[in-house]
Amino acid sequence: MESGEDRDNGSLRGQYFFETRDTYPAPVGDGELRRELIDATPRDIRGRMRSAGGERTSISPAQSRETILSNFLSPAFAAFWGSFTAGSKRINTAITCPYVGHNPTLVSYVPRAASPLLAATEEHSLIRLIIANALWDSFLATEAFNDSMLEEPDLAAALLINLGAAAAVAATSLRLLDTDRVAALSMLAPGDFVREQHNVQFQLLEIARCWFSFVPKAAAAFAETRFAQRSWMFNNVCFNHAQALAEAIRPAMTKDLTDALVYFDREYPSMAMPPMEATYDLALKTFTSYFARSERHAKGWANVVAETRNMIMSATPYDEAAVFVVTPDIVQVRTSEKLIGLIGVVENEVRARQVFYYRKEGARAAL
Repeated sequence: MESGEDRDNGSLRGQYFFETRDTYPAPVGDGELRRELIDATPRDIRGRMRSAGGERTSISPAQSRETILSNFLSPAFAAFWGSFTAGSKRINTAITCPYVGHNPTLVSYVPRAASPLLAATEEHSLIRLIIANALWDSFLATEAFNDSMLEEPDLAAALLINLGAAAAVAATSLRLLDTDRVAALSMLAPGDFVREQHNVQFQLLEIARCWFSFVPKAAAAFAETRFAQRSWMFNNVCFNHAQALAEAIRPAMTKDLTDALVYFDREYPSMAMPPMEATYDLALKTFTSYFARSERHAKGWANVVAETRNMIMSATPYDEAAVFVVTPDIVQVRTSEKLIGLIGVVENEVRARQVFYYRKEGARAAL
């Protein structure tokens, strides 16, 4: 068991946080029902909820899936954003800038880190998209990111593609129960519901901690990697460069992330996770196709990233800003679109300059 100092830094290695009752006085279950529900079929879960009657209804089955997930994830996301903003106001500015719309003409063209890879139909796409985007954007405000890295389009594309790939791997590594299981836990085992909230919160903190140790490694690997062209087609050149850089970056990223999240394996014994290496490789191909179709396209992308970084570094940092998950009913949105969820921004206690919604295919639109 590690010291209190280690826990204060957000790392709970060797200790399961839900057993620390002095830190979390809320009743925390033993996880037995959680583990049962992981293996249960949807029909079995619905049957359990019907048989429970109305005994415990802290989450109503009549609520929308977006509302259920938003209420469940609010504490975890508050801690996740705090893990970024506590370290640097510049990083706070970087990750909130695309949402607040400090300069919408510019930031609307900044490629979202995981949009091509994570724009799936399953219900956690929005959550993973927000996580990946926050990780990727935070790189713009770090000292390890030197502007000279973006001077050559093919090399800049290789670096930014790998950053997107790493962010996607981190986001897809988060264990999340689906909404039906979350609702069932709330009704049937409130202690396990709190336990699951804590699980998600500390997975996010470990992912954030892992990311900030990864960033300088990625910059150092970029500086030391030898890039051979091996093709006359720009798309192939970018992909070759991205693969060469991935050989130096991928092992450290996947190992550090595996080590950071291994302590949660006991809580999700039956949940199949996508292999990190396979996700990384898929992301390389996806981002190369999406962001490096031509030299002009790659150069334009790198220029926007450079301008955005310059804007962030020269602007007055936000004293306080946060991104939060909200629901359609909160902002009174009525639409026939199937929404995954919404996100909003508070800057210095001013409510939501911009609110965005994500369609199932991952497109973003301002409301």
